[in-house]
Amino acid sequence: MQGQCLAAPWLCLAKQFPFDPKVGDKASPVQCRDADFLPQSHIEQYGVLLGYPEELRKGLLLNPLLFDEKSSIKDLPPTHIMVCGDDPLRDHGMIFKQKLDRSGSYDEQDMVP
Repeated sequence: MQGQCLAAPWLCLAKQFPFDPKVGDKASPVQCRDADFLPQSHIEQYGVLLGYPEELRKGLLLNPLLFDEKSSIKDLPPTHIMVCGDDPLRDHGMIFKQKLDRSGSYDEQDMVP
């Protein structure tokens, strides 16, 4: 069986991140903005360095976190997601996992231990 492991995954351009007003300052891009290892400014600079065309800015190619749960992702292998507490990308992984669970893209029993 094949699978994928996403370690502190960057799944969305900074300007496309789906901030939840209820979370506010607890959202990892805000809460961990000045993290020692990977500050939010480095993540934003990486997005600029990609040099992506304007027409791709809101698309799923650069923002897989924004996939529509109602039209679930097909043929996605079992996915293991690792996130850290003091990481501006923490919520990327957590939101992606929640969306995968809700979409029914895979069965957690298929996960390799």
